[in-house]
Amino acid sequence: AHNDDAIVLSYHLKKSVQEWVEEMDTTTMEWDVRNETPVVETVYDQIMAIMSCGGPFRPSTHAAFYRNFMATLPSLKEHIVPLLGVGQPPRKLYVVGNSLGAGVATLATCYFAMEYDWVKFPQKLISVVAGGPRSC
Repeated sequence: AHNDDAIVLSYHLKKSVQEWVEEMDTTTMEWDVRNETPVVETVYDQIMAIMSCGGPFRPSTHAAFYRNFMATLPSLKEHIVPLLGVGQPPRKLYVVGNSLGAGVATLATCYFAMEYDWVKFPQKLISVVAGGPRSC
């Protein structure tokens, strides 16, 4: 949802038996939301270089939350990213979630934090999570 002042990205995941099992699973995956090498170095690239000390290391995150986040990434790029583009009014982007949704919201916040230079950007990024498991 959005208006001229705010964009709200909300994650709420219902817990099935399978999701309870996935939540208890401690398997991790590398954080790498890009499939190609970017031509221009972005804030994301700078953060990855710092975190990896120039090596091939990528941060790891909880596999189930990462898969859920990656499933939403095409929708984020289609619906949220254009609202952050040039010519858009300055807005606050609220990324919110509860319980399992908080884990996915945390990853979405990390994604947006690494994709944009929020110091220079007219938009503001705000994360609000409750009852969230450790996801990264």
